[in-house]
Amino acid sequence: MIDATESLDLTGVLSILRAYHRIAVMTHRQGAEAHQRMLDKAREILTTGRNSTGVDIAEHRADLNRRLGR
Repeated sequence: MIDATESLDLTGVLSILRAYHRIAVMTHRQGAEAHQRMLDKAREILTTGRNSTGVDIAEHRADLNRRLGR
């Protein structure tokens, strides 16, 4: 905001507003509970450094290949 007031360039402000709008749309579609679960998961990953419910990339690729019949 400080940059925008000095330069009169609203590009950064509009970028932030678009990001908040996307979050609002997703929260409206999926519900506040889903958004809270996402925030909780992000907090867990940032705090512990790992995703307890995550799937290893090799396992994920194998599943995709199986589904694609490869």
